[in-house]
Amino acid sequence: MSLATITKWSAAAVAVGVIALAIVRTASSSDGTSAAPPVVVQQPSSTTTTPSGSGDCDAHAVHMQMGMWNPDLADEMLALGCPWPYEQDFRSLAGGKEDPSIAAPFAPIPYATVFAMINAGNFGLCQMASMAQDHTAGVVEGFTLRMAEPRCPNGQPTEQVVLREYATRALRDAAAHAHGGSLVLGRWVVEVSGSNDAGVQQLHSGLVRLGAFDTPA
Repeated sequence: MSLATITKWSAAAVAVGVIALAIVRTASSSDGTSAAPPVVVQQPSSTTTTPSGSGDCDAHAVHMQMGMWNPDLADEMLALGCPWPYEQDFRSLAGGKEDPSIAAPFAPIPYATVFAMINAGNFGLCQMASMAQDHTAGVVEGFTLRMAEPRCPNGQPTEQVVLREYATRALRDAAAHAHGGSLVLGRWVVEVSGSNDAGVQQLHSGLVRLGAFDTPA
């Protein structure tokens, strides 16, 4: 791993020196969350895995429907070279419209990259939830992060980052326009909001440094 502070996230494990975070898969809403003790954001592990067959992808993908999905598992599937989107229901999904003016390439980016940026900003994660899939809109996976700086004092979030990862570029670009003022990064449409303007701007700037593209408000 490239950072000394990085620890491996898992729905059933506690990283050394920090309190485990509850990750709740919402069945019907993209913004449901589960409260968790305030801790410094720890990004998922960046350890890569050598692809060893579709069986490994199946073993990871089963967690998508078991309320156990988290950024670390998503990054492991990326490292395994699993098909995108993995579930057959998304393979023939049509709709949306590509926008050539959105310069962000439709390419996978590890969630660990975003968590490293958040961690470097000394934000603490107050709440986190995995996002329900939406086969109609093309949302394959995503996460809602609610945080505050430093270390989420009093457990009260002041900033929010919503990452939605889409099945196709056309659907991603259409969603970017539907969520005015969002950013596009890789396969994600990212929304940053909150009551602390300085923190929101810090997160926004960090995403831009990673290559995120601003869409019109």
